[in-house]
This record gives sequence, C-alpha cells and structure tokens, in this order.
Amino acid sequence: MQTLWRKTMESGASLVAILEGPGGPDHNIVGANITGVSHKKIKEMGQCHGKQFKGALRTALAITDEGDLFEKYGVENYLTAYGLSVHPDYHGLEIGYKLLESREYVCKELDLKMTGTVFTAAASQHLAKKAGFEVVVEREFKDYNVNGIVYFPNMPGKLMLMAKTYS
Repeated sequence: MQTLWRKTMESGASLVAILEGPGGPDHNIVGANITGVSHKKIKEMGQCHGKQFKGALRTALAITDEGDLFEKYGVENYLTAYGLSVHPDYHGLEIGYKLLESREYVCKELDLKMTGTVFTAAASQHLAKKAGFEVVVEREFKDYNVNGIVYFPNMPGKLMLMAKTYS
C-alpha cells in the first residue's frame, strides 16, 4: 500500500491537512487523501505484494469496472483516491469532510469534471454522502465475488463506488 501511495503522491494531486502552529513532528500532518487521476485508456494494476492487499486492490478495481464512471459520466479521466485517513487525535473535527470537499479545487486545477472513489469504511462513506457524493455501486464485502473469489467473506460492511461531478 505504501508503494501505491508513494507513486500516487508523485502526481502532485494528493491532499494533506496540516496542523498550523507548533504541533510536534508527529502531529503536523493530521489527515490525507491520496488522490490521483484515473485515465480511461490507461488501466494498470502495477505490481503489488501480499495476498490481502492484492485482494483489496482486485476488489476495488472490479467494483470500479462495474460502475464504469467513464461511461456513466462521459469523461476520459477523473480524480480518484486510494486512501482517506485522519489521525485519531483529530477525529470528529470534520477534517475528512474538508479533504473530500477540497477535491473540487484539485479537479478545477486539473480541468477534471468529476471525482470517483471506492469507499470501504462506513465513516468515509458517511462523509462522502455528506460532501455530496452519490452512490454508483454498492456491494457487501461478504458477498462480493471477483472472478470466482470472495476476498473478504467475513468482513462486515459495504464497498461503495461513489462519485461527484463539478461544473
């Protein structure tokens, strides 16, 4: 996951919430949304290691293909993400929500008409709905079959491919 995040952050499109003022070296970054641009003509999984990570990535790619945001919204590219995280000391302060809202600025700078992401945690799904994202595809982890394999048969909760457009 770290390799994917590093590669994605190299695009310069990721969002970071930084604590202003003295916070100590462990608390300057209080949240991040690792975003990048997904292109219709470029589909690469890259090299990944670890059974669980491969399963998570294959699951996210499968639900993304199922929702086909390129076709649904008539776009060639869009802003996507591979992680929304807020330091536990800063939960409840709307940092995750503000990071999702900030995608609009990134989209405008990159001339993108929309953003879309597979949200896997109930908290991020709630924040995305609050920020105006619509659910495109919703599936239960325990039932979601990717090429004959259910990678997370014992996991509660849902996967949601969600999207938001900008004018």
